[in-house]
Amino acid sequence: MTLLKVENLKKEYQSKFKNNTVVALADVSFEVEKGEFIAIMGESGSGKSTLLNCIATLDQPTAGTISLNNQNFKHLSDKQLAAFRRDHLGFVFQDFNLLDTMSVADNIYLPLILAKNTNNKEQKLSNLAKQLGLQDLLNKYPYELSGGQKQRVAIGRALITNPEILLADEPTGALDSKNSADILSIFEQYNQQNQTILMVTHSALAASHAQRVLFIKDGKVFHQTYRGNKTEQEMLLTISDAMTNLLGGLIKMLYWKLAWQSIVKNRLEYLPFMLAGSAAVALNMVIQLLIYSKGVKKLAANVSVIEMLTFSQIVIAIFSIIFLLYTYSFLSKRKQSEFGLFSILGLQKIDLIKISWRQQFISFLAVTFFGLITGVVFSKVLILLFMKLVGGTEFQLNITTVSIVFIVVFFMICFLFLLITDIFSIFKLKTISLLHATKKENQNPEAIGYYLALD
Repeated sequence: MTLLKVENLKKEYQSKFKNNTVVALADVSFEVEKGEFIAIMGESGSGKSTLLNCIATLDQPTAGTISLNNQNFKHLSDKQLAAFRRDHLGFVFQDFNLLDTMSVADNIYLPLILAKNTNNKEQKLSNLAKQLGLQDLLNKYPYELSGGQKQRVAIGRALITNPEILLADEPTGALDSKNSADILSIFEQYNQQNQTILMVTHSALAASHAQRVLFIKDGKVFHQTYRGNKTEQEMLLTISDAMTNLLGGLIKMLYWKLAWQSIVKNRLEYLPFMLAGSAAVALNMVIQLLIYSKGVKKLAANVSVIEMLTFSQIVIAIFSIIFLLYTYSFLSKRKQSEFGLFSILGLQKIDLIKISWRQQFISFLAVTFFGLITGVVFSKVLILLFMKLVGGTEFQLNITTVSIVFIVVFFMICFLFLLITDIFSIFKLKTISLLHATKKENQNPEAIGYYLALD
């Protein structure tokens, strides 16, 4: 039996300081069966707490629907929503949210008193206290309790109304391992009594107690896994694998983001290098196209045109390498300072290498693309000049696969060599040396803040 149904849920927030929209939930859909124990996992900012707030009717979604027992939340007024929360939902918070001015017993009674439903309240309290191990604590006050005891009181307060669904937001986040295990054991016991539980957590260990785990990424349900007949240890390994895949994707995105933003931020240093690389590609492309163009070979009977072009190709290739290395030497100093900054912020050398090869890959694509286009255009202009000077129409531009492959492979090797120089710099220089380079290069006080913000 479907108890909770979430369909195409979307939640957006308008930034107060910028004229933009932040999407907390993009398109979330899932169902919860009666008696299920579901954990929701995801990185900070993934939207899991926003999702829980919408289900708890504490926040209104921008679009989509949420229904509990076929009752759509959208059709309820604020007054009806408050009554709905009181009568159908139970809440367990990370920070307990107990009232220090009330005893443990009164804290647990509170939902019944607010609902004006005090029939058999003593019996209900007695049963809960026995199950939660609170018999000796009922007359104490929250400030006299440990963290684990406070959370058990919070669970008692949530369960005393027999809610249709128990919503728990990081219930073990403020507890040590022993108290966390106790709380999760309590959740499992009540779940075995057919209590439906929806729990948000960062802890894979906590989630391993659930029957099903939903993974939230970028405001969407990225993945879900079922416990089935798995033991807690097997479920923990399954969750860990899923989180590794999730984090792996995020880390790769971070590498690309750092690489791209480095190029954008240091565009003045990259511009000469990019122009030099594009010019080198263009010149080599021109020679290649001339060698294979119709009409040029006909001149070889009287003049060693092909030999001259081939010799020019070798000379230009050598000067291309020298020119690329020369312009890259200036850029390399800036990159070393960035590597120092990243290293100080906690990235390892292997992480720096992954950022570096992404920078080289982006540079290679840009240089090769613009260089090939420029080379083709310039070759066309030269062919037209030849036709005007020599006359006739036998000169025709012939773009061959061999020419393009030669250029791409040659400059791929060049950029691989530049990547090797980066790797050598990363392993050669110590963090303290990079730190000094950072201090020398980053005179702009916004530089470090730029990379910390990464927006």
